[in-house]
Amino acid sequence: MTTARTLFALLLLCSASGCAAAADREYVTHFAAHFNAEEKTALATLSLKNSAAVRELNFNFDPAIYTLVSADGEAVTEEGRLVWQPPADGGDLSYTVTFDEPRNRHKMTNKWVITKLDRLFPPARIKTRGSTANVVTVALTGPEDWSFESPFGKATNVVLDIPNTRTFTRPTGWIIGGDIGIRRTFIGPVETAIAAPKGLGFERMEVLTFLRWTMPELLKVMPNFPEHLLILGAPEEMWRGGLSGKNSLYLHSGRPLVSENSTSTLLHELLHVGGLHSAADEDDWIVEGLSEFYSIELLYRSGGISAERRQATMDWLNAWVERENGRLHDPSRGADTAAAVLLFADLAEELGKKNANIDEVTRALIQAAQPSRKVLIEAANKALGQPSRVLKHLQ
Repeated sequence: MTTARTLFALLLLCSASGCAAAADREYVTHFAAHFNAEEKTALATLSLKNSAAVRELNFNFDPAIYTLVSADGEAVTEEGRLVWQPPADGGDLSYTVTFDEPRNRHKMTNKWVITKLDRLFPPARIKTRGSTANVVTVALTGPEDWSFESPFGKATNVVLDIPNTRTFTRPTGWIIGGDIGIRRTFIGPVETAIAAPKGLGFERMEVLTFLRWTMPELLKVMPNFPEHLLILGAPEEMWRGGLSGKNSLYLHSGRPLVSENSTSTLLHELLHVGGLHSAADEDDWIVEGLSEFYSIELLYRSGGISAERRQATMDWLNAWVERENGRLHDPSRGADTAAAVLLFADLAEELGKKNANIDEVTRALIQAAQPSRKVLIEAANKALGQPSRVLKHLQ
């Protein structure tokens, strides 16, 4: 994998020489967004350099969110798509982005913005001429007194460290900008930032203290957890929940760090950040159930709740499953996720009796391209040294 220093050197070389030596195989994509606090919009610009290898980019382009401003080369919008054919020597594509939506998961005011890079820069299908490699840079700007935080640190001008690919690579994950407060620390090897708009009720130090207490146990389960983590606090007017993204997560200020039933939205979303996401078809219950199981288990392992409290939580989940007929389901919600938690609790007990550990199974699921019941069964049987009784009905 190319290092960030090497990529930055390549950018300097491109600026000086036009990247002549790599004209047929490497191009540079610069993603920029400037936030207009008065209009509550952002002007996003995608700049291609040395783009002879790029024939066409075909974007998801929802007209309720995006409005084309200008494009070098040819650009056509139709039926929620934008097709851009850039000039061979590079060019810019610019469009405006809106943020407010009915669910309030993306919002901009005159003092701050909370959104995802995924929304600023929509996905695209790419057509190329032969093998290519993409160097990506990102810059976020706004009013003079605004600062920005992203999954890779201060997002004023960042070169992303990514593997070479023939797909269209774009930055993703949550970002926050404006008049914001930030707490930073290392928790083990993980550089952690907690950010939120100032004066709107998100207790950054409480979150930081909670993480220093619980994350060491999480890192034992997920030794390959991302090196950077951004947790951004959402104020009262936004959606009241938690949502994960690339190396980042969103947490509403009204969500308790530990709920009355001894689960934790924050820990649940951290499991998604660490790799429990995007399950195979019909198997969403695996990633949701296992993330919720660990939101309880990590509290127990770190000494936050007792064995009796843990058992009381399992009893409460069981009553929920029986009351609402919870089942292993895709998508997994509510009582269905509770049913999956109980399955994983039974599996953890079965593994423990054989001197094995459910963490082994979890790591196998994370390493798989997509967590699935096939991978789950194979990993559990391997850890046990025999077929799992708990998972028998899944085969």
